[in-house]
Amino acid sequence: MTIRREVLSQVRADIEEGGLVFLSRSGGRNALNRLDRARKRYEEARRVVLYQQLIRRYRVDVFGSARLERETDEFEFVTQLTKALVKARDVDIVTGGGPGVMEAANLGLRQAVEVAGGRKKRKHKARNIGETITLPF
Repeated sequence: MTIRREVLSQVRADIEEGGLVFLSRSGGRNALNRLDRARKRYEEARRVVLYQQLIRRYRVDVFGSARLERETDEFEFVTQLTKALVKARDVDIVTGGGPGVMEAANLGLRQAVEVAGGRKKRKHKARNIGETITLPF
């Protein structure tokens, strides 16, 4: 059920519970109070959903040296960085698919997904997106 429908059904339930609203001074205030409460509920629910949708759309581009060796501290740093990003926010990792820094980023994503899959508590929805790049030389 969408948030809009949920809030509208709650407003209908409030009206059914309270009965008819007469357009006297007190009835008008009562109707305005109900509408105000419904509007606040709707806005809060919408804010929560929008926040959840926004955090699902993060992508991190990782491009860099293809000459970086696997045994270096920089390789390990990039691997751990992308692993932490995937664990924290399920970010998508975008690379050129090459060796070096891009390989380290892909490795970090793969490790985070494998660890989460082994625990079966939470499955990461992060994706590895490869971009084709053409170098001028």
